[in-house]
Amino acid sequence: MPTSSSKDITNKGIHEILNLLFLSKKLNLNGSNLDFLHRRISRRMGITQTENHQEYLEYLQNNPNEIDNLQDVLTINVSHFFRNSFTFEYLNKIIIPKIINAKLKTPKPVFRIWSAGCSTGEEAYSTGILIDEYLRKTGLKMDVNIFATDIHQKSLENAKKGEYTTESLKETKLEIITNYFSYDKGKYTILPQIKKMVHFSTFDLLNNQQYAPEESIYGDFDLIFCRNVLIYFNKEYQEIIFNKLYKSLNTSGFLILGEVEEPTGIYKKKFHKESMLFKIYQKS
Repeated sequence: MPTSSSKDITNKGIHEILNLLFLSKKLNLNGSNLDFLHRRISRRMGITQTENHQEYLEYLQNNPNEIDNLQDVLTINVSHFFRNSFTFEYLNKIIIPKIINAKLKTPKPVFRIWSAGCSTGEEAYSTGILIDEYLRKTGLKMDVNIFATDIHQKSLENAKKGEYTTESLKETKLEIITNYFSYDKGKYTILPQIKKMVHFSTFDLLNNQQYAPEESIYGDFDLIFCRNVLIYFNKEYQEIIFNKLYKSLNTSGFLILGEVEEPTGIYKKKFHKESMLFKIYQKS
């Protein structure tokens, strides 16, 4: 079998493949990082034993299942609970109490969160657990709405089940596993009290028709996660995404990015860093 490193694929070939994917799945990945696209498409070409982009295009047209396989490798993200544990610890100790105390001064306090690019749901559920812990510890009451979105339908279906392996819990404290999961036949299932906080749905961050998840109605989020999503897009598309994130945050809302991500272009001045140690930004 040929190795993926030997694959003959040009930038033009990549965009022809992406156009076919768009026609089939209405999935627009033309703004994705070219190196990332080359690696992932070459991997599928190696598996399908196609030598160049024209052969792979023909293979895609003749094998509809391969379109699903390609979508999987271009959109699926690896995740686990409390990924980047120090960021979640800062969220737990500083950000969540700050937001809740501010919301309690409003007439109808509701904590609203958006997990953009949520993959299989660990990030959204991790946040729900921390908020639930804080509310229980303080005896406070507040509605919590977490909107978790992704373009990968299979990931969302798995997220809705809320079933995870030991690997997904590798950064999770034993106390949290005991209090917030049930265990049966090798699977850890998130408890209903956390599940009901989270609303999963499909959302394309590059869709010009919407700036926030439809289920959220109007955005106005207190906290947005958009971690390890921007790295897959070029600067032009990153600014489209930042425009959505900025509009969706309420006044003084917080944005959490991935470890190697930061605001681009005009958005460098529209956010200020909450902490020098973490990629947590506050809307200016």
